[in-house]
Amino acid sequence: MKNLPNIALYFPISAGTKRPAVKNWQAIATDDVKTIQEWVAKGMDIGAMPKAGYFVLDLDVKEDKNGIDWIANNRPTLPATWTAKTARGGQHHWFKLPADVAMSNKTDFQPGLDIRAAGRGYIVFEGSYEGKPYTQMPFEGEIPEAPQWIIEDAKAKPAKDKFADDGSAVLTYKGAAVLAYNEAMKHANALYEAQNGAHSWDDAASELAWYTAHLMCHADTETEREELQANYLTHPLVEDLDANESGRGSNKLDQKLNVLEPQYAYADELEEERESAFFASTEMLSKIEKLAKGSNTSPWAVLGHSLAMTSADTHHNVLTDPDLRGSGASLNFFLASVGNSGDGKGEAYRVGRKAMNLDSLNIQDVGSGEALLKLISDAQALEEDTENEQEGKTFTAKSSVFVRSDEITDFATKANRSGSTIFPRLLSIFMGAELSNNTVGGKANVSIADGSYRCVFDVDVQPRNAGALLEHQQSGLPQRFVWVSASSDKSKRLSWRERRELNNVVSELGWTNPFPEFVPTTTYVMLPDSAKDELDQLEAERAKRIDDYTEDHDGHLSLVRIKVASLLAILHGQKFVSEDIWKLSAEVMRHSAKTLDRCMTVMDHFVTKEAIGRAKLNATIAHHAHKQEEELSQADMPVAQFAETVVLPKIQEAGKFPKADVNKQFRSNLRTKAREAMTWLVTQGLVGEEKEGRTTYYLAA
Repeated sequence: MKNLPNIALYFPISAGTKRPAVKNWQAIATDDVKTIQEWVAKGMDIGAMPKAGYFVLDLDVKEDKNGIDWIANNRPTLPATWTAKTARGGQHHWFKLPADVAMSNKTDFQPGLDIRAAGRGYIVFEGSYEGKPYTQMPFEGEIPEAPQWIIEDAKAKPAKDKFADDGSAVLTYKGAAVLAYNEAMKHANALYEAQNGAHSWDDAASELAWYTAHLMCHADTETEREELQANYLTHPLVEDLDANESGRGSNKLDQKLNVLEPQYAYADELEEERESAFFASTEMLSKIEKLAKGSNTSPWAVLGHSLAMTSADTHHNVLTDPDLRGSGASLNFFLASVGNSGDGKGEAYRVGRKAMNLDSLNIQDVGSGEALLKLISDAQALEEDTENEQEGKTFTAKSSVFVRSDEITDFATKANRSGSTIFPRLLSIFMGAELSNNTVGGKANVSIADGSYRCVFDVDVQPRNAGALLEHQQSGLPQRFVWVSASSDKSKRLSWRERRELNNVVSELGWTNPFPEFVPTTTYVMLPDSAKDELDQLEAERAKRIDDYTEDHDGHLSLVRIKVASLLAILHGQKFVSEDIWKLSAEVMRHSAKTLDRCMTVMDHFVTKEAIGRAKLNATIAHHAHKQEEELSQADMPVAQFAETVVLPKIQEAGKFPKADVNKQFRSNLRTKAREAMTWLVTQGLVGEEKEGRTTYYLAA
């Protein structure tokens, strides 16, 4: 184990098997020799996952297929490389990928040939034992680049889709996207050939751009990606949209890629590594991850709710660093927890609340600006009364307002009622700005001073319903939220025994707010100088690219990050933001942007599909209306005109028209006239008539 090649990450495998010894094997995989030797000393075998840029060609030897023989008979000899003989007589050949080529796992891309690629692929490493040992073959030198035939064969014959127990195909994601792409291409072709109107073209281009972008993000090679892009940009429908509407067609593809590409900027395995490193970076974050896994829910969502409750538990006189804005900003905080139905959004909130142990929070669900102002006003009155009564004693009243909604559509339904002002109010509340109204809860001319209250907004969002927030994008409201994913990897769900074991280790965070419950004077959570320098530079760059007519949503994102960093510091028991906490806040913001992108992607998908559905429905209605109008006109025609203009073309097209087909070719209100017309055509010598058995045919003259 002392001379391991720097081409793989290694992890423990249960002795005598091919199964990883731990569920999170990708997260713990390492190239640290000491760690690997410790696993071996414990009696474990070792698995190897190729690093990025490498893969393993796995030659199987079985009764029905022999990869070694297949290459010997059909392809050039493999170059010398790091190679191992497997326990069953097969071979593992390691290769380097060309710079512009990506590779994914493939099974039987040729008889007996598999590929184990970076991320999710692995092999049992030499020295392990599965009935017989895995042994290394002699090799010295650099790992060679893969022969071109392997790249071409793997691309030309991808792994087949598997089949479910009922025999139905279970498509891979890319396979499903290919089918959808083909349908979108057919739809675009048909509309263009029919010259069916620019509005329908616009919808068709959106649909085609959507699936083109998906396939471009999943392309195995740069060449495949370029071909997909060229197929879209050179489609005549897209070219016409570009010519008539200043690049409208090609812009659609750019828009879809801008939404999709951030999601695929990091491979899944790298995302997992980043997440594991983030939650392992501090004891507090590690506890949050354990609590989340103990309930099979998302650690990001639990962290988000924990930050929201940290904000609610921190007195309103605690503000952000004043150096950047001239004054400190409120720590009022907005959270959107994103997940489909059944993903565990409610469970993540429950875990977060239990972990923070803040049962005294004033948690409410409101649907109007007036109701929210009343809650804040009442909380202020409670604080003033308690302060007067408790002079010189510990302050115990919770003066903050925690607005909680378990579904954004329910909240939006109430908020969008006539006269409701809650969405505009949220913009002011985020900044801790002054709030006022003529009447609130029976009180006249209620006014709440700037920075004198704490309010947190915590809402669950299904991605396809995110439009309830995203429709306020122009105002910058969505950019004021931290978006966290409540979806967890269901393939890594823990058993009840594993969850119980985790819950025995940690059941709550044991958190204590470093600030007292009542802070009598303004107090700031200061940032490190390096963070302020970074934000200054961003501000200078923004100033160069925006003008007086541009809404500066990036400024909201910077303020959100400052709030996240401040709340992370408080969650870690600190009254200031350290360099490390500032770096961690960047990871939270990156996750937030990725989650928001996911919502926008799903929304874009459903809006596009609904628009296409409406266009198809409108086209169908128009078609039937036209047919009905045409049939009414035909019913009023004289028999001779009907015969020459309607019936004769059908007979000429068929060449040999069965008399019995009148019922199939004409609606009931025209059948009698059609029979009269055919008789007239025969008498005029325009068509012939013959019998074959019992069937009478009309023949074109």
